[in-house]
Amino acid sequence: PAVNSARLVVDSIIRDFTEAPTMGKGTLRRYLLRAHTELLKQRAGMHLKVAVVVAVTDYRTLRYCHVGNSRLYLIRNARILEQNLLEQERILLDEAARHEERNNLYSFLGERGKPEIQISRKKKLEAGDLLIQLTRGVWEQCGEQELLRIVNDAKETKDILDQVE
Repeated sequence: PAVNSARLVVDSIIRDFTEAPTMGKGTLRRYLLRAHTELLKQRAGMHLKVAVVVAVTDYRTLRYCHVGNSRLYLIRNARILEQNLLEQERILLDEAARHEERNNLYSFLGERGKPEIQISRKKKLEAGDLLIQLTRGVWEQCGEQELLRIVNDAKETKDILDQVE
């Protein structure tokens, strides 16, 4: 309770990005490693864990990076085009929901050693693309088909949030 680990990580990444905005893989990796180091310094005997997804866009292209079991979905024309588990594991979309490692948090900021940071290639964005970041508590309960139905039925972004909840 003495340390809000998620807030510490978010503040660190936003501070670094604000000082030097970039979509460069190496710099984004350094931002996450710096947040990891700051988290380790603050732990004071506690075991702090943080899963994080960072998405950077110039509205034409997207690059995202992540550590842990939060997911970023790129939805275009009522289809899920990208999901970070798919890229890292190289599995098909219909296999993702049943994948044996789907729930495991095998790397996170705050772990001993270096976290396993996944960084995407740059993705070209199109008008109408939708990015959705979901924590494990949501994506476990809301499958891809249900998520697509909610997105397709929504008239506003708030509708998606309300329905997923």
